[in-house]
Amino acid sequence: MRHIELIRAEERDCGLLALLNRALIIAEHSDNTMSYGALLERMRTFLAGDYAAWFFRLDGVVVGYALVDMKAQPQYLRHFCIVESLRGQGYGTAAFASLQEILGSNQLDVDVLLHNSLGAAFWTKLGFMPRYTRMRLPASVRDMHTDVGAQES
Repeated sequence: MRHIELIRAEERDCGLLALLNRALIIAEHSDNTMSYGALLERMRTFLAGDYAAWFFRLDGVVVGYALVDMKAQPQYLRHFCIVESLRGQGYGTAAFASLQEILGSNQLDVDVLLHNSLGAAFWTKLGFMPRYTRMRLPASVRDMHTDVGAQES
């Protein structure tokens, strides 16, 4: 396997980070509907705050990225993505090992959407274990309960 190089992203890189974030949203079938402009602004806010981002490069070409909350204890890996055409070839594992070395941490948190079985399998293979399940009441269910409550009054 070829070497994955990690390059620390800077504010000027937020456009590419936003594009890669859109690819991650699509890959994990997230319900996030943020526009490119909103993702761009969000990346700027992340990097101006407690977050750091790294690009994963293969032969000088960006093939993924990670976004880490550096102040969280343990550190929180908010985004991690390898471009779709290179998934399943060991690049994610190599990139994660390099990222872990840079972070100098053996303990990290990551969130995986419940329906993202490929993501869950990847993180499990790397030794991550589930800690809790976060649940959400969708607006449509909330509205249904509100209507029932109004009828009972």
